[in-house]
Amino acid sequence: YFEDLFLSAPANNLELNEANSLQSAKYPLGFAQCANCDHIQLSFEVEADCLFSEYNYQTSVSTSFQEHFKSLAIHLDEMHSNISNSSSTKRILDIGSNDGYLLDCFSKKNWETFGVEPAKNLITKEMSSSHTIYNCFFNESTSTTILNNIGKFPIITANNVFAHTRKLGSFLKGIFNILEDDGVFVFEVQYLRPLIEECLFDMIYHEHTSYHHIHPLLTVLPTYGLYIIDIEKIDTHGGSIRVYCSKNKTQSIANNITQFIADEAGYTGSSLTRRIKSFNQQVKRKLEAIGNEIIAISKNGYRVFGYTAPAKATTLISGLPNEARECIEFIIDDAPFKANKYIPGTNIEVINSDSF
Repeated sequence: YFEDLFLSAPANNLELNEANSLQSAKYPLGFAQCANCDHIQLSFEVEADCLFSEYNYQTSVSTSFQEHFKSLAIHLDEMHSNISNSSSTKRILDIGSNDGYLLDCFSKKNWETFGVEPAKNLITKEMSSSHTIYNCFFNESTSTTILNNIGKFPIITANNVFAHTRKLGSFLKGIFNILEDDGVFVFEVQYLRPLIEECLFDMIYHEHTSYHHIHPLLTVLPTYGLYIIDIEKIDTHGGSIRVYCSKNKTQSIANNITQFIADEAGYTGSSLTRRIKSFNQQVKRKLEAIGNEIIAISKNGYRVFGYTAPAKATTLISGLPNEARECIEFIIDDAPFKANKYIPGTNIEVINSDSF
């Protein structure tokens, strides 16, 4: 366990009013390193129901993610078509399906579309009429229900969700349970290396309980009968990876996996420990510098406000000195589900640009 960075309320839990916001529970943000495989997780776990039963993020709001998922659907559709032995139904399960945007992309390509989404507020009537959605968390038990009701899947996706689960074993057992023998499990997660090397500390919040790099994945995944067959770097969230997994360990493995392993030479054991400690000190220096700049701007007679209220904003604001935080008047964000709510743990309101 490493020293905590600071306390923060759950990043996406925007509050309805100032009084509730100021009373929001705050929890430690800090890393823990597995002594066996070097996997990095948060040192403190917030109950999943508190984080995801109602969720204030929608995939389709971001035009960049719209294009990202359109491209992913095209790629996976072509991949499925090129699997020589594949005679399976075009059926996809998207774990953490959010507002269903990725499933919409697959539906347009005549796939049968299924999703797992724990946030009740995201499952609209339109979404439910277009796709079969399970309103629950994904785990081994859930997979048995899906297997009995639907069967197995040639493609299973989990985008920015595999990092949300602390119980990796139950999640991976569930994947193995419902993945076809020649199927592919594809997940996208933020990559630990750029987070550490570029000090992207605002990407750390309680929803992201796991911070992945390849070395631990190569150790953990085979334990549950899954094997990495390819890895790609992608641009989302400051630097992420897309990992392709199969049940078949003899399937052709891409050469770039060897390069990933070589690039992570300093991300194991005591070397990783030193990197995390250095990162923590760098975060403190950055927050102090940002706070001093905000205070100076305010004292010079300028108004200070923010633009857009993603989860990253909560992390940044939570880590600022109190005096700097009090200089921020409001944040502008035109997402309708964020308007007139408050950054949790603060008196900072999120307003629509028309109100400014």
